[in-house]
Amino acid sequence: MGDQRLLTIFAAGEIPSAMVTFVSLLMFVQLGVSGEWAVFMSSMLFVPWVLKSFLFGRVRAMGHYGRWLHVSESLLCVSLFGLSASFRLGVHCVFAMLMAVGLLCSWHELLARMYYESVFHPTQRRYYDYPRMVSSQLVVAFTYGALILVVGGMEVFFRQIPRAWAMGCYLMAGVFLVTTLYHIASFRRVAVHRVSDCSCAVAGNAVSGAASLLCRPYQLLAVLTLFALLLPQGLMFHTRVLFLLDGRDAGGLGCTIQEIGFAQGTVGVLAFCIGIAFGYWLVSSVGIRRVFWHLVVALGFSPVVYLLMSYFPPQSLAWLCVCTCAAQLTFGLGLSACGVLVDNLSGGRSLSTVNLLHVPAIALCMLPAMAVSGALAYGLGYGTYFLVAALMAPLSWVVAFLAKDRILS
Repeated sequence: MGDQRLLTIFAAGEIPSAMVTFVSLLMFVQLGVSGEWAVFMSSMLFVPWVLKSFLFGRVRAMGHYGRWLHVSESLLCVSLFGLSASFRLGVHCVFAMLMAVGLLCSWHELLARMYYESVFHPTQRRYYDYPRMVSSQLVVAFTYGALILVVGGMEVFFRQIPRAWAMGCYLMAGVFLVTTLYHIASFRRVAVHRVSDCSCAVAGNAVSGAASLLCRPYQLLAVLTLFALLLPQGLMFHTRVLFLLDGRDAGGLGCTIQEIGFAQGTVGVLAFCIGIAFGYWLVSSVGIRRVFWHLVVALGFSPVVYLLMSYFPPQSLAWLCVCTCAAQLTFGLGLSACGVLVDNLSGGRSLSTVNLLHVPAIALCMLPAMAVSGALAYGLGYGTYFLVAALMAPLSWVVAFLAKDRILS
């Protein structure tokens, strides 16, 4: 069997990835950025993962994946410490450093997957796929929850929000530095096997495939269906955090940053990961045709939860955790239906992706709705906005119904 220490490269990469994907919105809001612009800036941080497919051929051609992994992790360490220092220079510097971290994260994720597939034979990977996925998602939950809790405590201690975020990011940078030094010291030279699956060949043509997408009606139909299914979640992805953070006079719940870190970060992320794992188990054991509609309906349930929360606010942290758990669990469960469409577009390449949100097709389809969601939420008010987002779900069901026979064939 291969070296089990290789599994830690995926978990380590989720530390900076979680900061860019989940925590950045709270950073911007607490640094004084308006909710609309905070949502837009956080959405733009998904662009590096949208562009990831276009880097695949170039990264694969470099070879020496282990050596380049050490380079990428070293650059990530520098970027994370740079992010920590950028809080003194203003929000624009913070955004620039987060974008640099996101670009390096997408590069690191590609290198990690290529190294993993080079070292392990396809028959060996099945023993490691679930452990690496579980360890990676536990790191996401830990980073999201722990970082926000630490920053909340430091805000009370220092009485300075930028300094509290800087200290929290220094802590995460230190943790990542330790993992980087561990990888450099412990990774032995291993016999690299030629990647035998066809996913690399398919993904190597990402640029030409994207350029000819409009000439392929089947793939265009899959993209449109994927966009429709993800529209409710794209509208909810950032606005749910704003809803928890804003005060009661603005229509929100007025939660503290520590409450958001625990309910949305730790509990919510774990529920999301459980939902993804359970959804893929259903697809593999029962078959996508038998569970497709169950997953599609589950994908549109999250806006309904927040709609109810806007009219019947939770009166305790326990009830808040129950609500966020239900919303995130169904989100992860329904995302498995989108995974089938991504498989059709990428030739199975997405099966080796640790975090489904970082699949380029998923990120691209969610990006437009995420970018405008903040302005829409403040313009309509949270109650009306969540109602509109919930009504998008039946629209996605109609699109999925019309395209089902083609996309599941």
